Amino acid sequence: MHSEWEKMSLKERGAFILQIGESIRQYGNKELLLLFRLMLETGIRLGDVLELKDENIKGRELQVIESKVGEKDYYRNPDGSLPVISEETAKLLVPGEEGKFFHHDKRYYNMMLKKIISNKQISYYHIREYVLDKWMMENL
Repeated sequence: MHSEWEKMSLKERGAFILQIGESIRQYGNKELLLLFRLMLETGIRLGDVLELKDENIKGRELQVIESKVGEKDYYRNPDGSLPVISEETAKLLVPGEEGKFFHHDKRYYNMMLKKIISNKQISYYHIREYVLDKWMMENL
């Protein structure tokens, strides 16, 4: 059985992702909003975004090691460049203790997403999948 997400076109997925972002913004949790925006703008995996520290940010460029399957290189855009965040997202970057921006584990953020959105089948992975699919379509 296919999920609602799998049946959506890329355009429909984009509109749905924007609705999720608006729901998160209205909820008022700045840390959750930062997480969402970073993932949407960069396509970086949830676990790697949560490990982001002040030292990984050079202006608006992110230097984040892709940790899945033992990668030893930074996340890269399809053109080979490093991910760049918007000025608005950069303003949300306020490091706490030890230069970290996020203070909870994956479970907490997954629980928060499920609390805020009505479609319980959607996860942070879908944000990454959307970003990667969008990049592929734009670079064909």
